[in-house]
Amino acid sequence: MAPAHAAASGPSIRPGAQWLDTAGTPIDAHGAGLMLDTDGRIWWYGSQRQGHPCKLWNCRDGGINAYSSSDLYAWRFEGLVVPAFNDTNPRYTRNGLLLERPKVVRCTARRDYVMWVRGTAPRNEPQALAVLRADAPAGPWRLVRHFRHLGPRKLYQYADATLFQDPRDGATYVYWRTQVYPVRDRRLGFHAMRLSDDCADTVDGSDTQIFVSAHHEAPAVFFAPPSVARSAAGNNGDGTYYLWTGGTNGWRPAPVRLHRASSPLGAFNGSELAPPMPEPRMPGNAPPAQPGAWAFGSQCTFVLPNPAHTACV
Repeated sequence: MAPAHAAASGPSIRPGAQWLDTAGTPIDAHGAGLMLDTDGRIWWYGSQRQGHPCKLWNCRDGGINAYSSSDLYAWRFEGLVVPAFNDTNPRYTRNGLLLERPKVVRCTARRDYVMWVRGTAPRNEPQALAVLRADAPAGPWRLVRHFRHLGPRKLYQYADATLFQDPRDGATYVYWRTQVYPVRDRRLGFHAMRLSDDCADTVDGSDTQIFVSAHHEAPAVFFAPPSVARSAAGNNGDGTYYLWTGGTNGWRPAPVRLHRASSPLGAFNGSELAPPMPEPRMPGNAPPAQPGAWAFGSQCTFVLPNPAHTACV
């Protein structure tokens, strides 16, 4: 998806220019999560950041905004659907939590909507996870779970993450960068798990370490059906799962990596982008000669199948 400060005028998206909603107001939805609903309408969820500037590692926000569109160009503001709320730890209630990277799916078994959103306190610690549920994409959203650690025995910190719903069977998966607790155990990694049928927890026994290194963030997953997969890879008759990740470079842009697998939990192979992969602003990864394979000074948050084409956005 184009960055949130891009502009759409007519049937085009213009990266680098201001993008206005249908009321003429700049779109305010940082760290986007998108959802294509069953009626064909596309929903964009993101952190409300205007009026809440970041200073060093400390950020504030107003909660989660939502927009909807039928064509990816014109976005209607649907409201502040999840207001900012405080963490339960008294040390952090004076500042609340930064809510970021909201991801929403329509839960296959329940046919309602579930949001997973990360919360961080000042200086990016601690990190928590909130799970919310609604009967409609615009809400009202209600909190159903709020916890700090994920996975078997609740060992894992929930950092940059995404949800992916497999179009073949409707199963939902979570992918995230993690740290194993207690803190003295410094084993880092990038993990994935299948969600429970109600999409509010993970399934025991599905914990998969995708990468040993935790230097993978901003994940985005999508599925290429057999016809597209054959064109792209030349050999997978069942379709291919692709995983985009970015490097960890603080809040500065980092090169992206693309991996592929034959199942949602891998194994995902090494990068499919042509090496070497230059750092941002370095030759080969800087305007105006920056190739389309790199991150254009940004970071991936979600990959949405374009309903009008055999392509993704």
